[in-house]
Amino acid sequence: MFLCFLWILTTAAKNGWDGIDRVLISAIEARIFPGCSAAVIDSNGALLYAKSFGRFVYPDSAPPPFNGGANPPVDFNSTRFDLASLSKIVVTTSVAALLYDAGLLELDAKVTSLLGPAFGEGGKENITLRHLLLHAAGFPPDPSPGYSESAFGCPGTGLHPPPLDFSCTDRVFNMVLSQSLVSPPGSVYLYSDLSMITLAFALGKFIAESRPTWGAAGAACASAAARPGSAPPGVHYICAFEAFWRANVSATLGLSANTGYLPSSEPGGKSAAAPTWMDDEYRHEQLQGVVSDENSYAAGGILGHAGLFATGSDAVKMLAAWGTGVRRPALLSDSTVALLTAAAGFPPGSPRALGWDTQAISDSYQGCSPMAPNTAYHTGYTGTLLCRGENYSTLLLAARVYPNKTGNVNEIHATRQAFNAAVADAMLDSVGLW
Repeated sequence: MFLCFLWILTTAAKNGWDGIDRVLISAIEARIFPGCSAAVIDSNGALLYAKSFGRFVYPDSAPPPFNGGANPPVDFNSTRFDLASLSKIVVTTSVAALLYDAGLLELDAKVTSLLGPAFGEGGKENITLRHLLLHAAGFPPDPSPGYSESAFGCPGTGLHPPPLDFSCTDRVFNMVLSQSLVSPPGSVYLYSDLSMITLAFALGKFIAESRPTWGAAGAACASAAARPGSAPPGVHYICAFEAFWRANVSATLGLSANTGYLPSSEPGGKSAAAPTWMDDEYRHEQLQGVVSDENSYAAGGILGHAGLFATGSDAVKMLAAWGTGVRRPALLSDSTVALLTAAAGFPPGSPRALGWDTQAISDSYQGCSPMAPNTAYHTGYTGTLLCRGENYSTLLLAARVYPNKTGNVNEIHATRQAFNAAVADAMLDSVGLW
């Protein structure tokens, strides 16, 4: 089946814009994901291609939990996908970039200047915001024990299902302060969710304490949670972080109510989200409309590394804000966009930009191949992808984790590359597009 699928992908890339359709339809037929939304935009954010294919689940699967026995088709404007690690770009990196762009935070500011001296214990005193954005702080890839593990001690762990609330957020924050290192800061590149989790708390604390009007709570956090003295520090900081993103990124870009954290149980909330995996170990249910990442879920659904849900049409707006053209959305200055999306060359041998990955020769994944080496990109565990090129950019939202969390890892890699190869072929066939 997979060899046949690869042949289809190879031949589909020779059919112009229709070739993109064929790649994505073939992926659905090969059960790499049940549905997807995909887009191509030029450097100014103008849509060149925007389509959705498939349904929430496969036709022979049980209906999604929140859809009343129906299996809806994926819709580019309304279907929410769990972005997973794309949250690192469209939320955490964007918030850091805005504060840097405004001259309020320096990239080489030490994290202790934001989180206090307690964070500096254990050799962490010289970690900077730049280290966190480059995944060079010296953290291990993931917290151990994970926040959802019984050894970590969240109060809801062990319940079926554990509650999605902020009862453990402050415990997570305190563990961030005491997190140990596996290498000296700045010495090696090691992709780590802990870098972005730490960055979100640091940015949230800065926002809550120095710009309280930016940290006013809203839809995702209860209003009491973002008022000083009414919630534990960790909850206060992460709510301020989320509220700042909503007020200064989401509102500026005109994102719809379909994009954000913590989809509600109201119509158009969880029922509009594409399901991810059947969780037999932690939540003991088919996941739909709740963040699939266990660490984010245990902390309340809002962390710096995962948790955001977005539609295809809103993801296009977020990607366009990082474009290169003069008519791109006015979220960040040209100089800040250029700085954060260029490979930093530090630590030596790392392909990372600030927040972003790049297609530099040293990058082993090459998720946007055959796009150019200066392409900035990021993937999400659930099957999502952003590719930010100089002349055009691409987007693919899918749930390759349905119905199996660990399934289709090799197949989604091949699909990402085949999708971008089909786009490149279509662009070459379209006179004047690049």
